[in-house]
Amino acid sequence: MKTGKIDIGKIIKNFIKKYNIILNYYLLFIVLFLIFTFILIRLIGVNVLNHEAYILRDEFIKKNQAYTFDIAEKLREHLENLDTLSVVDLIEKVKKEDGVEYVFALNSDGEVIAHSIKSELFKKYSDIYVKKRNLGAFIQNITKVWHKETEYKGKDVIKFSKPIILEFAKEETLKELQLDAKSDSSDNNMLKKFYIAGALHVAFSTEKLKNIFDFSQKRINILYLIAIFIAIVFGYFTGLFFETTFRKADTALNSLISEKSIDELNTESRYDTPRVLFSTINKLIAKYQDMTVDQEDSIVRINQINETVISELSEHVDHGVIIANEHLKVGFINTRALDLLSKKKGAGENINEILDKHMKVVDDVNKLVSSKGTDIQTSRSGKNSFYLIPIFIKQHFVRFLIVISSGNTVQKIKKDPIVVTQKDKKVKSKARSTQKEEEKIKEKKVKDEEDPGSKISSRLRNI
Repeated sequence: MKTGKIDIGKIIKNFIKKYNIILNYYLLFIVLFLIFTFILIRLIGVNVLNHEAYILRDEFIKKNQAYTFDIAEKLREHLENLDTLSVVDLIEKVKKEDGVEYVFALNSDGEVIAHSIKSELFKKYSDIYVKKRNLGAFIQNITKVWHKETEYKGKDVIKFSKPIILEFAKEETLKELQLDAKSDSSDNNMLKKFYIAGALHVAFSTEKLKNIFDFSQKRINILYLIAIFIAIVFGYFTGLFFETTFRKADTALNSLISEKSIDELNTESRYDTPRVLFSTINKLIAKYQDMTVDQEDSIVRINQINETVISELSEHVDHGVIIANEHLKVGFINTRALDLLSKKKGAGENINEILDKHMKVVDDVNKLVSSKGTDIQTSRSGKNSFYLIPIFIKQHFVRFLIVISSGNTVQKIKKDPIVVTQKDKKVKSKARSTQKEEEKIKEKKVKDEEDPGSKISSRLRNI
């Protein structure tokens, strides 16, 4: 038995075709919400982390600057008293503080007098904080603790430095010296009153900062996971909402197309409802376009039939008939009207040209049209009577009808009155008496049906 190879590509194509992955709104909304969530959380996370890192670093620096300043003040007292043992004890104490990588103290010549690393004792450093040329700057910033980011044994550290300044003069002259340092006084004046006795350096590890930052990063990652889950759920229900809405809209439109009720139609859930809905909308548009074309054709045919009927009827009346459009252009004129007006042709011309010998009628027509009157008016000219009839449809003037009656027709109607003879009177009287007898018989029959007892008693009496 031969087994065929599995065509993975064909399976994927069939899957995409079956579930319409391109227009699958569940997947579409989930992907959209995931992208939006990723961008939003990314922006928020970066800003939060940067802000937290800035605040933590600033607090870290301020805290260790204050600590270094306090140690420097103690060191200043020991150097002023030339108490080297106390300096060593102080450095040993600082070395045991949490986060301190190393700490050392220098004398005015840059020689290490105490160090947390024993091998560095009595070495001479070229340190800017013991240079005499920087004394003016140090006096201007007498309370400042300088810091610098560096590395120590592969670790990131921040080194805090404070020069130790002693005075020859009294303490109350310190403000004057600060003013001298800002002015154009020479360094010799300051050297006579102050001198650099040494410097303190303390290096703190930034490992705690990194741990806190890593913890914040973990919180952001957790927020990522929660947001992704919410985006998937929200995207699914949003897709479900659109699927239901599109499906109901498609069913309603199909009911219009098929002229069936919504309950009779199948409303199955589909993954490609948007595509089906667009197809249904196109079908509905095509249907109504065809209906519009059919209606327009029907209206044209009805108008043609009406015009034919009117023209045929008008040819068989004793009156002249003229029908004009809203621009008073003649669309129809019967033979009788042509004879009365002594015209050979009238269709296609203006009423003013047809009635050129009856200017009074023309004036009445123009007045009636300009005033938009709806009443029928009569105008006489010569032996003819002109009945002016404006025709409106939904308050819009569409046609103007003129009926022309000659004087002979009117006289003929007046000469033939209806005459009632004596014979006709006798026939009418006999018909009325017969009708009364029939009404009495009907009333008696109704009474017998309503009271069967009376009907039986009447029969007994007859017996």
